[in-house]
Amino acid sequence: MTGPPASEATRATGQPRPLVRKTWVYRLIMFLARPLYAMVYRARIVGHEHVPRTGPVLLASNHASFLDIPLVAMAVGRRHVGFIARDSLARSRVLGFIMRHCGVVLIRRDTSDRAALRLAAEHMRLGDVVAIFPEGTRSADGGLAVFKRGALLAARMAKAPILPCGIRGSFGAWPRTARWPGRGRLELHFGPLIDSSLPDAFDRLRASILALTGQEDHTVGPDSVTEAHAADPNARHRPRRDGSKPDPTTPG
Repeated sequence: MTGPPASEATRATGQPRPLVRKTWVYRLIMFLARPLYAMVYRARIVGHEHVPRTGPVLLASNHASFLDIPLVAMAVGRRHVGFIARDSLARSRVLGFIMRHCGVVLIRRDTSDRAALRLAAEHMRLGDVVAIFPEGTRSADGGLAVFKRGALLAARMAKAPILPCGIRGSFGAWPRTARWPGRGRLELHFGPLIDSSLPDAFDRLRASILALTGQEDHTVGPDSVTEAHAADPNARHRPRRDGSKPDPTTPG
């Protein structure tokens, strides 16, 4: 089962076509993951009523473990979830195959990848839930790291609300320092939608994820300026609240 024909943006970037229906690969992964997460991790989903049944949505979650990805897809339920991931992951033959068949949008980690963000927006406009981990990588200590702002730009491009998501327990079950997963109990909490057009949407998102994960914020000042500041050209040159000047970073 495939999605609609590839657009010009898709052909130009070599990215997967936007998918609004689940492929056989996606369905197989969900079929295998559901009993595993139910029996081994006793996965619990809270706040599913906040997930829109239709329309563009950007799901933003904390990221502490590889266990997060199937959990997010399962938690959303009937809707297809297209993830945003760094392109280096697709170099693996197995992961590359899965990504191609699950509608993953690839971001070049060390650059500001506008084309990929536009494609993520296109996925949302065609009916996908697009999921992103604004920290850009798995947490080193289970805490919430500094967010990158690319997610906000993609949501605004698609005029999509942001669905905050907080995952608990995945770091203890499979931290990035462990080669294999262990046991544990996982919880995923959805929060109320955030209007991406609001001036303080980025701050609202971080505050919401912190609350959903039950954490405190130990970072100092906002993240470095990224493409989300395109609407405000002067933002790139403004100092952070701690007095330092921001440098461009890769979107999340």
